[in-house]
Amino acid sequence: MTAPSRDRDYWCAQCGAHKREANHWLVFTAKGGKIVSRMFDGWAENKAGVEHLCGRGCHSKRIEQALDIMTAQTATVKGSGVDNGGE
Repeated sequence: MTAPSRDRDYWCAQCGAHKREANHWLVFTAKGGKIVSRMFDGWAENKAGVEHLCGRGCHSKRIEQALDIMTAQTATVKGSGVDNGGE
């Protein structure tokens, strides 16, 4: 699936649902050990790395996935003897 443009439809990155007018969507990014999520407002939502999520259920699943990845990365860094600056 290609990234949506402002003129295209939006699809949930977690379940594939199509965004309709009345839906309560969120946008999500996880990068550099930080998770950022906020309500979808339709403006600048097409930036690289931004995921569109259809609601709380998919949002919760995506946060859990991101935390699992971050935890695994932290464990790998700590196990390697590399100092990650307290992260």
